[in-house]
Amino acid sequence: MDPIYRTVIAISLVITATAAAIALYRLYRSTMDEETEMGKKKSAYTTADYRADQRCEICFDDIGDEPVSQCGKCGKTFHLSCAEPTGECPYCGTRFEDFLPPRPARHVTCPRCGNPMNGNICSCGTVIPDADGSFVCRCGERVSAGEGMCRRCGRTFRTEMSSVKKQYIPRE
Repeated sequence: MDPIYRTVIAISLVITATAAAIALYRLYRSTMDEETEMGKKKSAYTTADYRADQRCEICFDDIGDEPVSQCGKCGKTFHLSCAEPTGECPYCGTRFEDFLPPRPARHVTCPRCGNPMNGNICSCGTVIPDADGSFVCRCGERVSAGEGMCRRCGRTFRTEMSSVKKQYIPRE
């Protein structure tokens, strides 16, 4: 093969490789810029955005701050103190032993994984602060959402917001 053709082919390959590298670099930079912008945002949601259970289906009184029990079959919600003595769901007859585990009245669903949360921290690590911007660490210490670390146990928390599944965002 003629040396001129080899040179032309080599130059063409270098130009193609350079163009591909530039395109990949631009794609990488735009992705990093989006992640950086997302990381600067703070979630506007707090535990106050989630509706508390409204009323007990046995005594028909407001649930308030009392622990609740929920039937695993029909989904009715009761005060724990009302459901336990009955021994079964008055609506479908499910035994009390087959109810969902008792939980706090305010039922918060994790915006990242969709699991119910007991307290401010989900099992996946997502933290939803209370309306005052603080939350309770797993060790029991109250932590300001902006601190990023618990003073008592040293656990660290990421403060940036990540994208969440739309169906888990609280509705008005």
